[in-house]
Amino acid sequence: MKGFDLVTDIERTIELYPTLVKIIQEKKVWTGKKLDLRTKVWLEGSLDILDNDGGVIQTFKVKIEYTSEFPFRYPLVTETGGLIPRDEDWHVNVSIGPLQGTLCIAARPIEILQCQNGITTSWFIHQKLIPHLAMQEYKRREDVYPFGEYAHREKGLRQAYIDVCEAKDWDAALGMITLVLNNDVPGRNDLCAFGCATKFKHCHHCSIFSKLRTIGTIRLREDVALIDYDA
Repeated sequence: MKGFDLVTDIERTIELYPTLVKIIQEKKVWTGKKLDLRTKVWLEGSLDILDNDGGVIQTFKVKIEYTSEFPFRYPLVTETGGLIPRDEDWHVNVSIGPLQGTLCIAARPIEILQCQNGITTSWFIHQKLIPHLAMQEYKRREDVYPFGEYAHREKGLRQAYIDVCEAKDWDAALGMITLVLNNDVPGRNDLCAFGCATKFKHCHHCSIFSKLRTIGTIRLREDVALIDYDA
């Protein structure tokens, strides 16, 4: 993201969401030769979920942390007010490690595609985090998600690739992924190999393969291995 500056991005976010505050932590880290001063910045505070009339339905306390991959991946979000159970049925990461306790807002391939050109914190909050928290509040009240359940972990990953590939099932999606991994995708001027009587560049499958290339072969191989292991 050309010209992106995290400090400026955070300042603009706080202007839009004044209930969030910037936290700065400085820590000395031994590198093996000397002590380096490392600075970590994150956001903490609250976000309101509003009804159609602007009334507050619920207020969630959150912590928004940045990884080295931001703005090309989502920041990590932890709900700190205890409203969302630490349970994968509530799309909360329960595995041991840096993701433990963070919200699972989207499957990995979906996140990569949405962040491919870079995102801002305010975009993420408005487009992803607040809708996610709204769905969580709906589940808290109705014991079901408003648009149906999305699978967890490897099953969720499988469903995400089916969606990305616009495929009828995992086998069909895997066939497309395999073509990318084997560098065997039809040329733009070749006839479509998927039953369309048109050149590949005019077929909607061309855009699907472009998405898979954006995800990248390393990630595709890792995800296919996870899905196959789960199967």
